Amino acid sequence: MDAAEREIAEMKFELKVHKSNGQAYEDFFVDIMTRRYPAFKPIKPQGKLGDKKNDGYDKSTGKYYQVYSPEKPSESIAKAIKKARADFTGLYKY
Repeated sequence: MDAAEREIAEMKFELKVHKSNGQAYEDFFVDIMTRRYPAFKPIKPQGKLGDKKNDGYDKSTGKYYQVYSPEKPSESIAKAIKKARADFTGLYKY
């Protein structure tokens, strides 16, 4: 890939990140992680049990991932902070 192609790829990636909200962003994250890290396992919500505050993990490294992307991120900063704290606590307990 030459410099011009790389620059276009980077711009497309940045645009996709900024234009994806809500479930589309979470799906984008899972797509990237599964392509880059073969040991990454996405977690799908299981009915009333949900996903136990875990959107994916890599057993080989012991890393767990949480993704939160509201539909309107700029309007939800305080909510995002509160959710991040609550989800971390929930995941840590699990």
